[in-house]
Amino acid sequence: MLRSLQLHLTTLISRYYRDPDGNKIELQVDNYDSKEAADAFMTGDLFAVNPIGSDFDPEPWAAEVLSTSGANGNTLAPEEDKRLKTRQEIGTRLEVPEGF
Repeated sequence: MLRSLQLHLTTLISRYYRDPDGNKIELQVDNYDSKEAADAFMTGDLFAVNPIGSDFDPEPWAAEVLSTSGANGNTLAPEEDKRLKTRQEIGTRLEVPEGF
């Protein structure tokens, strides 16, 4: 399985893979706790200029999630949870990255 793209879409984080036959597989994690919050983002200005998302490196992101989790290992403080779920804005992006 070959990793081809990682995107932080704000509404979710996606990792895309291709298998040896060229089939695409997507794994994703939702970033909003409610449909209303996701809808609000998708009707806002940031989504209008970049509906595709920002590239990101999942390994440091996952390490940070694990290092900032609570004592029980699965609860982040609310401010950390929000910060880690917020994508880094890169400006206008209206096309899927080349090679995807």
